[in-house]
Amino acid sequence: MSSNQITPTPMPTMSPAEVEDYINHYKSIELSWHILMKIGGAISCISSFLLVTHILKKKWTDISLTTMMLLGISLMDIIRSFFGFFMGLWMSGEGILFITSGPLIAGNTQTCTAQGLIFTFSLTYFVTAYAGLGALCE
Repeated sequence: MSSNQITPTPMPTMSPAEVEDYINHYKSIELSWHILMKIGGAISCISSFLLVTHILKKKWTDISLTTMMLLGISLMDIIRSFFGFFMGLWMSGEGILFITSGPLIAGNTQTCTAQGLIFTFSLTYFVTAYAGLGALCE
């Protein structure tokens, strides 16, 4: 045994009651996080919908190219916020690693894949749309 070898320190032991308290605390934090995501997704859907209705009230000849791009961004934000944040774990399939995911999961592998596809497509759209918007507004 060499002298510069590190000896591991023992892990602190927890009683079963402490473990149960820790898991319950984690579950409450995780559940509140999912509720906040749903509230944020709903607010984003509503605000983007209001922006879309405001833009669509104008005549098509009066709408500039940047406003049309903003319309597309708002429509995509409605889709992304609904499927990505509001629906959240409801579309997820079995095998999610969250502790509280059991009662929150209502989907299967196909719905989880569809949610991932929509979310990835919307993020790709946002990157290209904001880049185009930035080039037009220069």
